[in-house]
Amino acid sequence: MRPFWKLDVSRRGLPAGSTSHSRSSSVNTERNCARARWAPRQTWGPNPKLTWSFGVRAMSKRSGSARRSGGHHERVTPADAEAILQEYFAPWIQRLGLRVEEVGERHAVVRLPWSDDLAREGGGLCGQAMMAAADTATVIAIASARGGFVPMTTVQQSTTFQRPVMGKDVLIDVRITKLGRTLAFSDVTLMAAGSAETAAHATTVYAILA
Repeated sequence: MRPFWKLDVSRRGLPAGSTSHSRSSSVNTERNCARARWAPRQTWGPNPKLTWSFGVRAMSKRSGSARRSGGHHERVTPADAEAILQEYFAPWIQRLGLRVEEVGERHAVVRLPWSDDLAREGGGLCGQAMMAAADTATVIAIASARGGFVPMTTVQQSTTFQRPVMGKDVLIDVRITKLGRTLAFSDVTLMAAGSAETAAHATTVYAILA
């Protein structure tokens, strides 16, 4: 753990004739801190003051494991992912009937079954259901990458709809493009089952809260 302290060298309140001593102390302190690879923060005004701040860089067990997010984790199985769907999502999301088809180190494939209740006017699958499914599938992919579910929340989701889905299930393929300590980024492709053409594409950003 690095040390933490503050040292203020100020002309305010110094006795007469002590200015040179203050400057000498500042110079010596600056040299010492330069050797320690710290930089001063200096403020200017009627009473110049040179302030040195050294921050504590403590690593907890949680942050330590987070920094090793690219390392080995317990493997999440499709059964584990199904349990996450049942335990952590709102009832209306569960009523979508999402099924986990595949999970990997940094990806997941989730199926959104066709339902007439999700069809908009004209018979196509509504975009709201597809966006909710993409958002949910991203949670599964991040959980798989982290080796299990952790608290997280959506920061941003951008979706483009390219062609309608009529009477078919939708496969949501999520790929984690970057997994950091506090943020995860993903690329999501939605295709009608049996089709090789993209029905919708999304990118998401998630904040990891633990």
